[in-house]
Amino acid sequence: MTEVAAQEGLEYHFERTRYGNSFDAHRLIHLAATHHLQGEMEERLWKRVLYRGGSAWGD
Repeated sequence: MTEVAAQEGLEYHFERTRYGNSFDAHRLIHLAATHHLQGEMEERLWKRVLYRGGSAWGD
């Protein structure tokens, strides 16, 4: 997977990946949806997971 990503100019660092329970993240998304902010919440959560050193969903 990392080799395929590299061919597209992407760097994957699975060794930094941390796994966690995403239940609370989903609760936040559903709450945000009641205020018409689902997309913004999803974007913020993804940015935290993908761009902040591999944070787990539950952090």
